[in-house]
Order: sequence, then C-alpha cells, then structure tokens
Amino acid sequence: AMPLRLIFMGTPDFAVPTMLELAGRRHEIVAVYTRAPKPAGRRGLELQPTPVEREARKLGLNVLTPASLKKEEEQAAFAAQGADAAVVVAYDSGPLLGDCVRSLLDDTSAGGAPEVVVVDNGCTDRSVEVARAHGARVVREPRLGIPPAAAAESEDEKKKARYKETEHVKKFYQVNRYP
Repeated sequence: AMPLRLIFMGTPDFAVPTMLELAGRRHEIVAVYTRAPKPAGRRGLELQPTPVEREARKLGLNVLTPASLKKEEEQAAFAAQGADAAVVVAYDSGPLLGDCVRSLLDDTSAGGAPEVVVVDNGCTDRSVEVARAHGARVVREPRLGIPPAAAAESEDEKKKARYKETEHVKKFYQVNRYP
C-alpha cells in the first residue's frame, strides 16, 4: 500500500495507539494537532502536554496547538501541509466534531483535507451522525470504552496497557485493510 501524507488530530491517551500505528505503517504524519499544554502539577504551575503531544514529540513530529482552525492563518497553515487525509480521534465530541470536520473539508480547492476519517470508539452522543453529516468517513472501532492506559495509575501499568492497545490497533487496521 502507498504511504499517505496525514494530519493527525487527537488529545487523550486513547488516541496515541492510532497515531503510533499510522506512523508504524510508514505513513508520513506531516502535522499533529492537539490541545495546548495545560497547567498541572503540585502547584498547577507546570505546563503538561497532552498524551498525543508527548508521543508525537518522541517521534519527532510537527506538533501544532492552535485554539481553533477558524482563523484564516490557521486554515492556511493547515492547507500548506499538503495532506492526503486528516485522521481525527475523538470521543463524545458532538457539535465540536462537526465544526472540526467542516473546517478540515472547507475549500478543498484551497488545500483542505480531501478526506477526514473519524474513528468511533462507541460514542454515546451524536458524534457519529454529526461527523457523517459534515462529510467525514466514520470507521467503527469495535472495542468500546476508554482504554486501560487512560485508567492506569502507575507509569508501568500505562506502558503495558499502551502496548496491548497498540497491538489491538494493528489487528484492527489489518482486518479493515487500511494501507
């Protein structure tokens, strides 16, 4: 299968295995969009990157944290990536997901994403309907719920859970015949 130029969009732990699998399949992830770091720690003074940002930086990927894609300069930066598709990993994002998909697909002649793929992990709101209504392709992830890595308390438990999740994602991609 031919490698794709991808933009990856996600924030929490459960998005990391999908990003790692895409990178492991030799796709070129030209940019990773995630939430900006938030204050945390004992005094709430240290900025903590998202799980996706931490892993993306380990892979040497370009990480972007705009507050929105609605501004013209952010849309131009997105279009300049020259991606074949944007992959969005979200859970119960409803209306925000619609805005995201619409922004990604707007004005494809100006370089917007030609395809947006949304991975559904058992959303309980209207996220799937909203994504489809705005033109995204929705792929159903058969294993429901927040993955164990998000619930693990120790770093060792998180590493073990992430490995299992990555193996699950590999099987999912093989079964669904993704490049």
